[in-house]
Amino acid sequence: MLIQGFVTDGGAHPPEKLAYWAAQKIGDLIAIDATSQSDDARRARRELPRLLLDIQDEIEAHHHDVQIEERKLLREVGTARLSQPLDPSKHAPHAETLEDAVATVVNCAKGTVFEPHFQTEQVREAVRGVIGSWFSTAIDIERDWVAKGHTIGPDHRASENPDHDHRDPHVRAWLARRKAA
Repeated sequence: MLIQGFVTDGGAHPPEKLAYWAAQKIGDLIAIDATSQSDDARRARRELPRLLLDIQDEIEAHHHDVQIEERKLLREVGTARLSQPLDPSKHAPHAETLEDAVATVVNCAKGTVFEPHFQTEQVREAVRGVIGSWFSTAIDIERDWVAKGHTIGPDHRASENPDHDHRDPHVRAWLARRKAA
């Protein structure tokens, strides 16, 4: 298991960063024999970096949509949103975005040596897991900023929320779960 730390410059990670990390993890779903000199292996080694860049470029908008929608829900629902599941497949707008993102990845592989690989249900399910995990991370980050008394602007920077109530039961529960982890 790889554990990564994230550094921020005073706000949520921008969608291009989240898309980059997701694309790299999707790349881990592809195994190419590094020593093979077959035409297929050489072609796959050449096409993989291009495919990952295409995936990153194409799923960036999906990550952006998740962040914007989560901010909207946090404004509309308030701190009660902190107590709702992080799983993006459990929320209508995020679930639709997740399925669109999986279809986007499959579409990126069309016309490449990887097309048959991404057509299998097993790989699509793995892609769904990777993207869902990164969507959950984005949702978690958005909520954590709110729980700690901030709002996130369109530039992904945090600013203090003067109306924040650290005594709110949802905020207290969120922070207690963080402290316990």
